[in-house]
Amino acid sequence: LLESARKTGVLEVAVDGDAGTLEITEGNLTAARYGDDVGDAALGAIFGMQEGNFAFRPAPAGTPNLAGSIDAILA
Repeated sequence: LLESARKTGVLEVAVDGDAGTLEITEGNLTAARYGDDVGDAALGAIFGMQEGNFAFRPAPAGTPNLAGSIDAILA
């Protein structure tokens, strides 16, 4: 949905006091952070969550630490 809408912002995710962020730039997943992890390690931790809360907020693009489209990263 974020990719097709070409949104830019931060998807904040949280569960049991732990929090992470996924940065989206014009619909592309460009950065992930979770605790001390960044990039692929953070992405794995976030996608490994079994449950949690999330919220998207529009924000300027940050510094990328991932490359490729959401589909390519998830493949």
